[in-house]
Amino acid sequence: MEEKKKVRYQASPYIQGNLARQVRADEIYESFPELRQEQEAPKPRKRQQNMPETTAAPAVGFVNMVLLALTAVFLLFSCVQYLDVQSSIAETEREIRGLEKKIATLELENGYTENRIYHSVDLTRIRETAMTELGMVYPYNNQVIEYNAARKGYVRQYGVLTGDEEEGIHETILRMFMRYHVASGK
Repeated sequence: MEEKKKVRYQASPYIQGNLARQVRADEIYESFPELRQEQEAPKPRKRQQNMPETTAAPAVGFVNMVLLALTAVFLLFSCVQYLDVQSSIAETEREIRGLEKKIATLELENGYTENRIYHSVDLTRIRETAMTELGMVYPYNNQVIEYNAARKGYVRQYGVLTGDEEEGIHETILRMFMRYHVASGK
C-alpha cells in the first residue's frame, strides 16, 4: 500500500489521487515556467490615436456680441408678444362663452314669453268682438273658393294698391256667381 501512496500522477500538479490539492501561486509558476513568462511579459500598449491639439476658442468680436444681444432682445420681445396674443385670445374666448350663455338665456326667455302670449289669446273673445263691433259674419258655403297655387311661397307687392286696379279672372267669376245666387234667392 505504501507503493500506491508514492505513486504520483503526472497528468497535473493539481490532482493527487482523487483529491484536488491546494496549490500556492509560486508552486504553479515553478511547475509551469511558461506561465511565469506570460505573467511577467508587459502588455502591449494601445496606440494613441492622432488627436489634434486643442486650441483656445477664438474670441467673440464686438460685432458678433452686438448681433447676439440683438437676437436675444428680439427673441424676448417675440415671446412677450406671443404671450400677449395668447392672453387676448383666452380673454376673447371667455367673452364668447359669456355671450353664448346670455344668448341661451334670452332664447329661453323668448320662448317663455311667446308661449305666454300664445296662451293669453282668447279666440272666443276675438270672434265675438269681430262679429259685434266690426259686423263680420261667417261666410256661406258658396262664398269660399279654394284653389291650389301653382307656386308655393309668398306674394310680392310691387306698388301701392289704389283700388282702381283691373279685376282678375277669379274676381270676375266670383262677382258673377254672387249675382246669380242673389238673383235666384239662394
